[in-house]
Amino acid sequence: MAGGNMSDLVHDLDVKRSDFPDDFIFGVGSSAYQIEGGWRADGKGLSICDTFSLRYPDKMGGANGCRTVDQYSRIKEDVQLLKKMGVNSYRFSISWSRILPGEVTWLH
Repeated sequence: MAGGNMSDLVHDLDVKRSDFPDDFIFGVGSSAYQIEGGWRADGKGLSICDTFSLRYPDKMGGANGCRTVDQYSRIKEDVQLLKKMGVNSYRFSISWSRILPGEVTWLH
């Protein structure tokens, strides 16, 4: 790509969903710690990432997952956005400390 970058290439392509077959599956993905939010909502325990970032904020540049894009509280809105974008498949993860809140208590 002499003289250009990936961003220029993507904009020049002007790709549309109609450029793909009807049965083409468009998918997106997300990871719990980066987007989940609701870090202490409904009994969620602390994850290893929560504990590390809160105990050693200098190691993370002061960043932590306490406040993220908060999909936990915005799931209906987020699903509507995915639908509007024409996404057929969404791979997401849920924090283990939400499913098993007491399993990492030794880190507290």
